[in-house]
Parts: sequence; C-alpha cells; structure tokens
Amino acid sequence: RPFYACMVERSKYSMGSKSDRLILVDLLEHKLFTYKKDALQAEIPLSSLASVSAGGEGGASSKGLDVTATFRGSDSWRVRCRCQDQAETLAAVLRRVVTAGAGGSELSDDALNLCVDDAHSPPGSVFKSKVIKRADKVGMHDWQPRFMVLGTTHLLIFRDVELQHMVNIVPLS
Repeated sequence: RPFYACMVERSKYSMGSKSDRLILVDLLEHKLFTYKKDALQAEIPLSSLASVSAGGEGGASSKGLDVTATFRGSDSWRVRCRCQDQAETLAAVLRRVVTAGAGGSELSDDALNLCVDDAHSPPGSVFKSKVIKRADKVGMHDWQPRFMVLGTTHLLIFRDVELQHMVNIVPLS
C-alpha cells in the first residue's frame, strides 16, 4: 500500500509527557506527516530517515509498542503504538524506507517496491462519509458538516472535506 495512517502517542524522551498524534506515511510523495489534533505538526521527507528501532531494541520498552526513528540532522523521534500489530506495521514500513534509501541513494518507487497500480489507489481518507451535526447554541440551532474516516483502529472526525481540521478520534474497541 502507498499510504499508512497510525494514531500513536508521541514523546520526545522515553519518560517524557506524551500526546496523541496522527502519523500519515505517504510513499507516493515520499513524505511523513504528523498531526496533533487538527494541526499539521511536521512534514518530513522520507529521504531524511536514517534508522528505525522497535519493540525495545537497544532499551527497555512497554510490551514492545515503542518505535523510535532517527532522522539525519535532527533528534530521534519516539512513538508508542496502540497495539502490537500497529507497532510492527509502522516499524516495517519505516524500515522499508531506510532500506530503499541505503547508501545515500535517492528514494524511488522501484526502491520502495511500489507497483505502478498503487498510484491509482486513493488514500484511505478518500473513503469518507459526510454527516450533519446539530450544534445547539443559546436560542438557535446550527447545523454543521463533519467528515468521518474509518481506519483500522480508530474513527477520525474532521471539520472540513480536505481533512485538515480534526475534531475527534474515537477508538473502535
């Protein structure tokens, strides 16, 4: 697949405070995006990814849910996934990027092992639903659209059709 989205907890340090983040890995654009609530926090080129460790490799971990990525010219980036399958998938995708860019070579679709047909597959965010939400204000009723995207572990709710302003994240379990 050319697109991966994960809801994770992010922390700069292993014992630091954590905040929920949405990570979108776009293999077609060769970029990694991180969102906190409805704001884009970072847009990182995948070519800057230097190494990935998962499940407590090189350190203690809580049930192997931690994934640490190191980027060229910046600090390491640590996230805690919601489940073991998510941690393994995220680590495998990021390792695939590291392997494709090994030796300083430029990332390409061939190096990432992307099929040409993948370019015609829309990201999961294209499969969305629109609902109308009633917002009660003092003395009046206001109807507002909301856009929902169903992921494998969470339902994501946005204010706009471009999915830029996230309102809520609802776990499916």
